[in-house]
Amino acid sequence: YKQPHLVRLNLIILSLVMFSSANGYDGSLMNGLEALDQWKAFMNNPTGARLGWLNAIYWLGCGIGYPTAAWISNRYGRKPGVYIGYLFLTLGCVLQTAAPNAVAFMLARLFLGGASALFGNAVPLLINEIAYPTHRGMLNSLFMSGWYVGGTVAAWVVFASRTYDSSWAWRLPCVLQALVPV
Repeated sequence: YKQPHLVRLNLIILSLVMFSSANGYDGSLMNGLEALDQWKAFMNNPTGARLGWLNAIYWLGCGIGYPTAAWISNRYGRKPGVYIGYLFLTLGCVLQTAAPNAVAFMLARLFLGGASALFGNAVPLLINEIAYPTHRGMLNSLFMSGWYVGGTVAAWVVFASRTYDSSWAWRLPCVLQALVPV
């Protein structure tokens, strides 16, 4: 607190911690959407393997994205990796919100998984690289705590929109997925 430049740096790093909220938001979002009748009707009441695929395609995007994310972060730097993650997050949120059918919704989930891979790869390394040496361990260990922030925000957003009669009951939580990382 006596060094203003370190306070500023640590606040910047705490904002980087919120990138892990995208992953937590998505996990809680999909759980919440499965409870909404409006979303079930849009997706033609998915069950069994189809419902599993809707959740797994996000992780497929992560699996495909991680090797690419590592290459991007090592070749071009951590910040360009984060910016590309923003691009995928924006594309996924827009496509998921405006999805005219189930296929578009699933494709959006794939893009969101890619964003999570880019954030999960580049941000912890960026935190390690810019943190003051004596603060590095503590600040890096906070990274995944953002998951809980995202999960909590998603749960409340879905809960608040559950009474909407239109498809905005599930579209609003989808568009707000970019809220905490932004």
